[in-house]
Amino acid sequence: LVFRFEAFGRPVRNMKKFEEGIFSDLRNLKPGVDACLEEPKSPFLDLLFKYQCIRTQKKQKVFYWQRTHRFSVPHDRLFLDALERDLKREKMGLEPTTVITGEPALSFTYDSKRS
Repeated sequence: LVFRFEAFGRPVRNMKKFEEGIFSDLRNLKPGVDACLEEPKSPFLDLLFKYQCIRTQKKQKVFYWQRTHRFSVPHDRLFLDALERDLKREKMGLEPTTVITGEPALSFTYDSKRS
């Protein structure tokens, strides 16, 4: 998602706040359908921790990022939801997690009625 925001012309500047929103979206995905529940310190979590892909080895969801014909994690929806959160923050006068640096973000206009 960070790459998609860069490509859109809105690089992430507040990674912590950006991640909070994404993690909140991911919590809505269901174990067994979109993710599996890994037990604490499982060999898989141990490997992910070793390569600094995760920050803790507690019991946690591991998401199915790709399946045979579709993504289980809705990448487009995550991007759009994160962008909408940022645009709403800007509109309310709060600091957004991303900043506009180029196109297409410069010429993009947000219509809250279409969300």
